[in-house]
Amino acid sequence: GPTAIINCIKWSGYRCSIRSSHTFISRLCNTTREEGTDDVDFGRVLRRLVAGEGKSGKVSVWKRDRVLSKQILEHVKNPDCVAVVLYYFSHNEGHYALVTDVTDQGVVCVNALADETISIVEKKQFTRYLSFRRKAKKDFPRVWFLRRKV
Repeated sequence: GPTAIINCIKWSGYRCSIRSSHTFISRLCNTTREEGTDDVDFGRVLRRLVAGEGKSGKVSVWKRDRVLSKQILEHVKNPDCVAVVLYYFSHNEGHYALVTDVTDQGVVCVNALADETISIVEKKQFTRYLSFRRKAKKDFPRVWFLRRKV
């Protein structure tokens, strides 16, 4: 959660580093090692730090549930848009990843895979990530869409 927020802050044009900000953002999100980051806290902190208070920020943020992969990919085709996806890769382990682009090779993600900062995930695999636990959790996957105000 906090890492995805830091990546969104960087994308929005502000300087931010894991080293200087992770502990602070983790506290804002009420993140724990055992429980991770609750999506309500994640959304609240994302809006506060990336979109800013009120309507004065440089970025718009909105959340949607049960989003299809094609909706995310359509959104990130715009260079002024990204999305943060909360998906599950096991029955009780969720993960937040920043989706920045889609290419012929696949979906460009930041922090989607444990061993790579930036990865290109095949479109079919990306759709599989989003579909895991979709039946068990009727509101998944959960996505925060971001758009730079131009």
